[in-house]
Amino acid sequence: MILDKKELEHSIHLLEGLLKGIAFDKRINEKEIDEINHWIATHEVFREHYPYTVLIPLLSSVLVDGIITEEEKQDVLWFCNKISTDNLLFDMVASDLQRLQGILHGILSDKIIRDEEVHSLNAWLRDNHHLKSYYPYDELVGVINNILADKQISSEERQLLERYFIEFVGASDMSSYDETDIKQLKDRISLNAVCAIEPEIIVNGKQFAITGQLSQREKKQFIEKINAHSGTYCTRVHPELNYLIVCDDSALLWAFEPYGRKIDQVLALRSQGHPIVIVKKRDFISALSSL
Repeated sequence: MILDKKELEHSIHLLEGLLKGIAFDKRINEKEIDEINHWIATHEVFREHYPYTVLIPLLSSVLVDGIITEEEKQDVLWFCNKISTDNLLFDMVASDLQRLQGILHGILSDKIIRDEEVHSLNAWLRDNHHLKSYYPYDELVGVINNILADKQISSEERQLLERYFIEFVGASDMSSYDETDIKQLKDRISLNAVCAIEPEIIVNGKQFAITGQLSQREKKQFIEKINAHSGTYCTRVHPELNYLIVCDDSALLWAFEPYGRKIDQVLALRSQGHPIVIVKKRDFISALSSL
């Protein structure tokens, strides 16, 4: 379980305001300490996530003697003020992406991908929805959702997962695979472009590119709608791009031909940390209809 950015910002500002408000009368009573304890209890479920890894132990140590000194209060406020929510979110994402890499590494360690491991990974991905749009979250969610759709995992699908996991973990980080193993797997199985599942599409202020089969008339309509909602249409893929709209449904997941130049470029940028979202044409149309 994780807070989204707005909840996170509210949580930190609430604590900051609580401490400042308590200090207004220069006295701290038992009920006010109870309120801080209530904040700790409410956020205990997030203890393993920064900044709660610091804040909860810090507050607990401050309250251990039942009083909060001026120096202790200033220590906590200093930490709250030090936090930038944008950097905070980035730190959380970076930490959890590292955890995800470790999870995939662990699954690959014995070269056997078991059903329970896939289901546990799927549950972890659902619980860490804040990683959406970051590489390789969307790719993994797309592949696993398709594999689990028929409630069975074939040997071919296990090999596909193995291929994806190796791509994300990095061959140099694994002792259980040598260069020959990895080359044979890559020669045998090609990766495919994966569109985001139920993506959040924001048009205002965002940059869009289009790829796939689309008539000139429909493409013109798309561009007009993007511009009408204060978005920007881009003719090429670049690091500041926000969305790539894929208009060829037949090649989204399981077609074993090359991705197409723009999709290939986006996947390369995603792997470098640029959160460009690959979306299906129908999801884009649905987003426009809700504006």
